[in-house]
Amino acid sequence: MNVRKDLNSDDLHSLSTNHHVVFASSKKIKEEEIHHTTISEKRDIEKIKSIIARLPDPKERALSEIRLRTNPRKWVISLLEEYPDNIQEEVMEALLNDFSDSLQTRMREENKYAILILFKNELVLCHSIFGEETISPEWKTIPRMLDSDNVLRYIRFVNAEDTIKVKYYERWATESFVDWLGLPHKEAFYHFGGKYRIQSKIDDIDIVFELTEEEISRWIEKHPEIKEGKIVFSTPITYLPITQIWVGKKKYENIGDFIQDLIAERYDIEFYRKKFREIVSVEKMTKEEKPGPLELYLHKFFDEKDKVIKFEDGEYIPVVEKKNLKVDILFVCRNIEIRSSYFDDILGRFINGEEINIIHAGMRISPDPLKIKNLNIWSEIVVPEFIDRIIEYYSSVNLQDKVTTRILEFVIFKTLAKSNVHSHLYYFLEPFAERIMRELSFDGRLTKLEDQILEFKPQEFFSGKDDEIVQRLCSDLTTKLKSSKCKVYLLGVEDDGTFNPIPSSRLKSDRVEKIRNNIQKLIRKELPDYNQVIVYAMPVIYGDKGILIIFSGAFE
Repeated sequence: MNVRKDLNSDDLHSLSTNHHVVFASSKKIKEEEIHHTTISEKRDIEKIKSIIARLPDPKERALSEIRLRTNPRKWVISLLEEYPDNIQEEVMEALLNDFSDSLQTRMREENKYAILILFKNELVLCHSIFGEETISPEWKTIPRMLDSDNVLRYIRFVNAEDTIKVKYYERWATESFVDWLGLPHKEAFYHFGGKYRIQSKIDDIDIVFELTEEEISRWIEKHPEIKEGKIVFSTPITYLPITQIWVGKKKYENIGDFIQDLIAERYDIEFYRKKFREIVSVEKMTKEEKPGPLELYLHKFFDEKDKVIKFEDGEYIPVVEKKNLKVDILFVCRNIEIRSSYFDDILGRFINGEEINIIHAGMRISPDPLKIKNLNIWSEIVVPEFIDRIIEYYSSVNLQDKVTTRILEFVIFKTLAKSNVHSHLYYFLEPFAERIMRELSFDGRLTKLEDQILEFKPQEFFSGKDDEIVQRLCSDLTTKLKSSKCKVYLLGVEDDGTFNPIPSSRLKSDRVEKIRNNIQKLIRKELPDYNQVIVYAMPVIYGDKGILIIFSGAFE
């Protein structure tokens, strides 16, 4: 057997010309000294490979699917790519030290070792009870080192065509191993043997349903009442209250909290939440967003569909890769601008009726999404009753008229933005509303007829002095809000739906806001029994003409 120990760089290079060579490094966990060894006998290499192949069954992911830190990732790729001609001891030592340093205190006992084995297209990191003595000139104890009784955990990086596969095993699940490997939150949950357990009672007898993620998702879809803390069955069992839900070792007594965490696990939100905090340095939302770190003032950040990038020294550099494109994970906020192309993509899908699920990386998840037809917002935002009412109207009325559809969508997103000015999502909602208005045209006429919610008003309704306009609109709205609770007026549209726009000189923002404020004050005086009265005035201007949308609501 041709074995050499503690080789220098010249020795390594002379052996590396043989493609059938194994490079190995080992150390005691508690010590700093690392020993390097090479093996070049083909039968010994085949023996090592066969033993490694018999290791306990691993789980497997692609390297691109885990979040191994930058330096370990770089060292792994370098060693696999440089084998056998340019193997550097420094790189092997750096990787082995990084792996062993991550191990928790109990894993660093006297009789435990870390081993790195490198051969063609494969790199193995192993934490074993029997360690360094196994890499000896005789190689007599290799089978014991890699025996399932001695291996505590291992990782195999396998170079397979255009990807690197990561196979990993751990006898007892530990957070340090999960953190070093960079497993996604959801994968980590299953690594710890997690299952969803729903606890209930039947005739004072405790019962537990143990479910996989696929099963719990199917249940929630089939039994939406689970969000209310119960499950309704067909006879003979018709009602089943939920007392607790267990996820692994974590207990939930509040079903809403469970739903929030389930969504977070499914889409790995904790990872994006951490990345968002790293960029903007905001621990939690307050009325005034905390200023971010100095980097925010030196670089420009952009939120794109599949990544977040920063502009630095004339180059766009990715800082966050969005792995799960089944949902739209938004980073947009005061400090991060959403790309115009991303806005257009979301708007296109929204108009085409494709299902859209939005989660903001910097906000709490809501167990019940805000549904605006095919768009679901899973982040917690303020939704006043009058907005709920207009969303219900928008979703239930058959709006074959595209212009009226866009107008109502504009009203919904604009008023949502106004109700969430201190939220990160404001920086999505406000420009999204403006984006919708670009789809409008004042040519032709509206085919949607007026109803209890929607009314057309000619431009003359907005003529005369400001006080006259206020009295006119206040009188009309006060009477109609008593019965309909919610009104949308389109000023600049004739009774038959024909556009007759108002000159833009009469729609200046300061004037419109003053009129709106006075209307709201007067209506509140006229309707003292209503706890909530709101009036929004939203001019939409094209060139020298425009229309004025007035959205009002009154609720007891």
